[in-house]
Amino acid sequence: MVRALTAESFLGVGRPAASRRCVPGQEYHLALQRLQSKQQIIAELISGRLPLLEATAQFRAAQPPAKDQAGAPPSDDGERLCRTVIGWAYLALSERPERADAFSEELEQELQDHLARHGTVCLPRA
Repeated sequence: MVRALTAESFLGVGRPAASRRCVPGQEYHLALQRLQSKQQIIAELISGRLPLLEATAQFRAAQPPAKDQAGAPPSDDGERLCRTVIGWAYLALSERPERADAFSEELEQELQDHLARHGTVCLPRA
């Protein structure tokens, strides 16, 4: 016997809470949007449409607001976030290790050049 799948049966209406399926909520959709935004930013970085600092600023804007353990916004660590973006780019190219290595080295050199000129990384507002 084939039962029709209804919203009530899918959501588990009429069943105990423990047996109901988890339905993605707003937090899930926001997290998925942020992930897709970050993937797009990395794709634009790899394609050469974005320089490292601009990609990093956009990447930061795609993240949820961070709080330190006391609940206050943390200090902005642009260099650390640049290295996070470099890591994401490396992972995006991981199926082509020689390209991943070369591109990551280019980005690292871009970061080192910026640090040599300015001493720190102050990201533009995205």
